Amino acid sequence: NRLAGIYHENLPNSVTSGVYWKWESNYHLFPILGENRDTVATKMIGQGIEPKVHYAFPLKQTPNATKWCDTVLSLPLWVGMTDKDVMAVCDALRGVL
Repeated sequence: NRLAGIYHENLPNSVTSGVYWKWESNYHLFPILGENRDTVATKMIGQGIEPKVHYAFPLKQTPNATKWCDTVLSLPLWVGMTDKDVMAVCDALRGVL
């Protein structure tokens, strides 16, 4: 939860956390919602940071499903990740937006 807190405090204003901060969570994922998901992911990969796309296409064509698939990107989060690692991801994200 500490690392998720660092993400929450340091995300650029143009993205929104996909996890409501007050929920109890084990934070095995840290999804964000933002425009130009694929471009952002490609640029981050170019900087050595590998976000994940969990929903490449909607299973059902509805406006909400399509919007979710077009905007959700999961930031790196793993056991052993340091505060400095999270800040590096936030800085890289800010730099590609």
